Amino acid sequence: MPYDLHLHFIDRIVRTNADSLDLTSKHLTKQQECGDLEQDTLECLEAYGARRGHKLCKEFLDDYTECMFHFMQKERSFQMKRERLKQVMRGERKPLEVFDPIKPPRDSYQSGPFYN
Repeated sequence: MPYDLHLHFIDRIVRTNADSLDLTSKHLTKQQECGDLEQDTLECLEAYGARRGHKLCKEFLDDYTECMFHFMQKERSFQMKRERLKQVMRGERKPLEVFDPIKPPRDSYQSGPFYN
């Protein structure tokens, strides 16, 4: 008998808090930032079909992919860091202009060259 009451209690909690339990509903899909682009992309793909849509809706797909994963933004940032490093190696810039003079704690993670 107590076991049945326990299941009833858990069932009531799950049903009343279903929105809070679905943790991935908004965060992994980025509906706040990319919802409109996703809607436009899906409407275009629905109108032209999956095969033709990849060619005709390429702009929508590229914009949506960039909004979700930031591939071009990350690549641009990487290129700028690499160019600054090249300028330091050629002597066009001083290292203190490019790299932060305040050293991070020794147990922190720092990616890239010239970090402790």
